[in-house]
Amino acid sequence: MTDHPTKTDSMLSTPQAATYLGTSAQTLYRWRTAGTGPPYYRNPVNRRIYYRKEDLDAWLQESALVRTDPLDAVRAFLRGQTL
Repeated sequence: MTDHPTKTDSMLSTPQAATYLGTSAQTLYRWRTAGTGPPYYRNPVNRRIYYRKEDLDAWLQESALVRTDPLDAVRAFLRGQTL
């Protein structure tokens, strides 16, 4: 959980954030409790959880995996190169 954002930030509810990420609200809950999900904000009045779209985009960028063809390493080895 992070500090409260300003009112000008685009805030998404948990269901909206889940839809944006292509996952379920339950998965966001699990990520939040495990400390592995995107940054979130808790409203101090109603205690609801909100996500900033900018934070979700940044989290997706940081979490992106670069996938390569496993045979690329074999081909490089056979050519005497390293990846």
